[in-house]
Amino acid sequence: LIICGDLVDGVGIYPGQEEELDIPDIYKQYEEASRLLSGVPDDVIVIYIPGNHEPVRQAEPQPQIPREYAEPILEERGGIYMLTNPSVVRLNGVRFLLYHGRSLNAVFKYVPGLQPPTRETVVTAMSELLRARHLAPIYGEHPILPSERDQLVIDEVPDVVHMGHIHVYGAGTYRNVRVVNSGTFQGETPYIRGLGITPTPGVVPVVRLDTLEVREVDLRNWGG
Repeated sequence: LIICGDLVDGVGIYPGQEEELDIPDIYKQYEEASRLLSGVPDDVIVIYIPGNHEPVRQAEPQPQIPREYAEPILEERGGIYMLTNPSVVRLNGVRFLLYHGRSLNAVFKYVPGLQPPTRETVVTAMSELLRARHLAPIYGEHPILPSERDQLVIDEVPDVVHMGHIHVYGAGTYRNVRVVNSGTFQGETPYIRGLGITPTPGVVPVVRLDTLEVREVDLRNWGG
């Protein structure tokens, strides 16, 4: 189970957010996240990277979630790996590039024909990052950590690229690379509505590691 950031809402992420929060305390948000993750079977490995709603620096690359906040999750279950954003992992030999996807905002802003975000345009936007071989190719649109080496360059071609952030599910292929966006579990909020985004809550991709085939699972109808 891969969580590509924004497991929690955070606090003070955008103007007026406090009015939309059911849990306005970041520590209690992680307690609730722990409760929800406790329903995941123990034999399922969980990989979790931060996004722009987590309590870490906004500049990318972002460090892993501090134990101070993640303690409830770590105490609740084993088999959870908290990594940086972005990260590269191998699962059964399949190379995954994990990135929250904040730079997709700039892609949607500057590449003609992508607005509004849909299943199809989300895949196109993610493919633009692959084409550029960089996770944030448009300079100045969001914070990037100054460093001697550009840590957002895509050095090696992955088998699967997994992002989130946009709140819209998408799955496709770019030059033999499987591209998936896991969407969101959050319904429409006033903030998201103001951005012109129609979210796809509860729709997630399941990737077969032997064939890279993607199965779309709608958890809103799970068991129904």
